Amino acid sequence: MKATASTLTLTATSVAVGVGFSWSSGTLTLLDGSEHRFKVDGLDIVVVGIKQATGVGNVYNLKNLADFEGNYMKVAAGATVGGGMRATSMRNDKGVVINLTSVGQGISFTLAVSGMGVTLVK
Repeated sequence: MKATASTLTLTATSVAVGVGFSWSSGTLTLLDGSEHRFKVDGLDIVVVGIKQATGVGNVYNLKNLADFEGNYMKVAAGATVGGGMRATSMRNDKGVVINLTSVGQGISFTLAVSGMGVTLVK
């Protein structure tokens, strides 16, 4: 397995429960402890009975912070991990891989057909 470059937390907020999410943002934490905010487009989240969903994940192959930005496509089909949570693995064109796991029951993260776009907030 690849060495972890960093971790991330992603929060998506809904305007209408169960219909879809209007915005998503997160924090990337590097091994040196520095934190970098980012926003996400193209991530679909299915939830039951809540207005906010949280995901956590590991980021691999991140050599430069700028490489984190870009469009991510699904690497493999979603897998079920411990406690019934689902994991989504995606990679961008710079080789950066994100393994994202939903936190809480009834939450499922999926990529839109065009994938997911990540932009650092400066």
